[in-house]
Amino acid sequence: MADGKTRHRVARRVSIACMAMALVGSTVAVTAEATTVERKSGARAIVAREDAPNVLIIVTDDQRPDMMDHMPRTQRLFGRRGVRFERAFATTPVCCPFRASLMTGQYAHNSGVRRNNDRAKLNHGHTIQRYLHEGGYRTALLGKFLNGWRSEDPPPYFERFVLGSGYYRDRPVNVDGRMRNISQYLPYFLGKRAKRVLEDFERDDADPWLMIITPSSPHSPATPAPGDEAVRIAKWLGNPAAFEEDLSDKPPMLYPNNTPDGVEAIPGTRAYNKAARALMGADRLVQRVFKTVNALGEGSNTLAFFMSDNGLLMGEHGLRLKRYPYPMSQEIPLFMRWPAGGVPKGETDDRIVANIDVLPTVLEAAGLDDVLVHDVDGLSLHGSEQRNRLLLEHFSESHRQVPSWASLITDEEQYTEYYDLDEETVTFTEYYDTVADPWRLTNVLGDDDPLNDPGPATLLTLRTQLAADRACAGSNCP
Repeated sequence: MADGKTRHRVARRVSIACMAMALVGSTVAVTAEATTVERKSGARAIVAREDAPNVLIIVTDDQRPDMMDHMPRTQRLFGRRGVRFERAFATTPVCCPFRASLMTGQYAHNSGVRRNNDRAKLNHGHTIQRYLHEGGYRTALLGKFLNGWRSEDPPPYFERFVLGSGYYRDRPVNVDGRMRNISQYLPYFLGKRAKRVLEDFERDDADPWLMIITPSSPHSPATPAPGDEAVRIAKWLGNPAAFEEDLSDKPPMLYPNNTPDGVEAIPGTRAYNKAARALMGADRLVQRVFKTVNALGEGSNTLAFFMSDNGLLMGEHGLRLKRYPYPMSQEIPLFMRWPAGGVPKGETDDRIVANIDVLPTVLEAAGLDDVLVHDVDGLSLHGSEQRNRLLLEHFSESHRQVPSWASLITDEEQYTEYYDLDEETVTFTEYYDTVADPWRLTNVLGDDDPLNDPGPATLLTLRTQLAADRACAGSNCP
């Protein structure tokens, strides 16, 4: 395989090269120790470009990409006013590693946050909030930060924040440094608080702002908003993977309580419907935030993203939950809009993209891409540059969990290796023709039919490339 960051011609449904901009690079002082932001009075130097956009990032929790139909308001705001990325991935489909990769633009093996309990390994000086704050942005975080982060501890480089997860009175919430018990539906409270914070930011209209909103919706227990408990949901009919009967080609270690061919293939319709109802409240949250943004006159020059931190299997391949290298677990919804920045409206983009691409996209738009103090693995979504492959990786937290694995995704294939506890010894491999078999129904390396296996040279190339990518950094990454 060639370098993963080459420019090559493939069929695309939209080109967003019109977003290329003349950027002004600036340098900021590097803070070695991550500290809590305290806004100081008086003038402050703005090192971002003069017309730098506001940045809004909304991240749902465990939302499959096929659930966007239950968020009509969000689809109108982003789908009609921006770009939908058809092939978007969580590079590590687990909550805490995803969020660290989003904030740093790095794969989990470089951010250091490989597992849900690795929050202490995040270098806060390498995050989007640090770069934008030092570049003159006002910064706010509303919702979930990192797994296990103490609510009492302010998140570094955010001057305004609401730290809390769940739906109703799950635990005290930290609101700008004061612990409070919130009686109302928490996703609605986040929207209400976002309105207040944005209005406060707009009193100093000279400074752009960054706001990250991370509701728990539709994470288990997928509690719906008041009034949505009994809303009728069209029965989920499943997909080919949810009705897969022969699982003998799949990794046997994924089925510890059953033989691979003894797992009953039943779509998780009930779980799907619960999650769909929980997303209705998140949909109203998105609408409320944009109503505020537009009322403040900032709708045009706000670079906004909507995405999920990972998907969730609901019976596909006889499996539940996340952490798997299969569609609906690793794939995520991802939208981007920025009217003033030339982002096309109502279009789709079929490039392979991921959460690691958000930070370089934002820093380029803000004119801060020259101030980086760490290697970024992702690509800016501006322009037409595209990768020819993407690395996906998962790091097991215990021998009872989904094992560690690494996977390569290209335009036409997916190759995956599962590892023993040493994260090096290969215990099982998968290969799928993603064009002919988009639902990963036939692992040709595990179906006992050598005639459909890829050739030895192809497998050697894939194994060699995957080994290199697992150790990649910066521009050497796909």
